Amino acid sequence: MFRPKRQQRYRRFIENGFLRVEAFAFSSVPFAHAPFMRRMINDRRELLIPLRREADFMNWSRTRYEKEKRLLIAFEYKEKGLIYIKSRRGIIRIKGRPDPWQLFRFYRDKAIEDGEWPEETPRTYKKKKRLDEHGFRIDKGNLKKQKERRREREKQKKERGY
Repeated sequence: MFRPKRQQRYRRFIENGFLRVEAFAFSSVPFAHAPFMRRMINDRRELLIPLRREADFMNWSRTRYEKEKRLLIAFEYKEKGLIYIKSRRGIIRIKGRPDPWQLFRFYRDKAIEDGEWPEETPRTYKKKKRLDEHGFRIDKGNLKKQKERRREREKQKKERGY
């Protein structure tokens, strides 16, 4: 079944142990634009393997496993110094709330240090505005005249009583 690329990335993150908030945030970035995300996925998978084994051995319920997973992820953020502190109560028993974009920047900086990613991101091409001999944009036309014509049409509609 066909799924949009973002949905595929979202499901991949969820399958590899990311929280829904993280998966939603990271799914907006294509892997081609941030290849260091593969390292992030591998690190998360390696972090959760021992937890999965312990859950299977101890016969934990799914709720207990999810609770422990959230706590483990929160401690991962805390160890890396990525807790985003807000004035309201935290959601994971740690003061503050994990910010997925800080984790993203952490892995990007790590990739820059290792030389896997250039320091400056490549600039995107911006479409050049082309003008005709009168100074009007070719793709738009004369906007003032278009507005005048529209106003005239609106006046005529009102006069007719539509």
